[in-house]
Amino acid sequence: MDQTIKAGISGLIIAVVITVLSPINLDFVPQLAAAIIAIYLFDLRTYKDGILAALMTYLFSIGILGSVSLGILYASNQPIDFTIDVWSIIDQTFTPLTALVAAYVGVWLAKMRRPMATQPPPPPPVQPL
Repeated sequence: MDQTIKAGISGLIIAVVITVLSPINLDFVPQLAAAIIAIYLFDLRTYKDGILAALMTYLFSIGILGSVSLGILYASNQPIDFTIDVWSIIDQTFTPLTALVAAYVGVWLAKMRRPMATQPPPPPPVQPL
């Protein structure tokens, strides 16, 4: 469980960095990529841990980025103009499903990773006669 929380927090940081450095709006792609990378890096091999890490990445990164953008609008005294269209409805239903996709892809990639080669233990010393 400890590795899952670390993977979720690392995914959050990766998603925020990707979103901030991107010159265009990428919708759910930063969270998707960050969740897959975090699950792979922390070698989460169970689907339960992968889903938990992906959902942590999505929930926290969307919450932080949304709060920051609303804070910037509030600080600059700009009105919030939110129009509801078909894409906003599709995006809100599609984004959580991509978290499940990211979890399954990340766990699949982690399972495909080969274990590190280890050397067999040395034989016991031979007793003198």
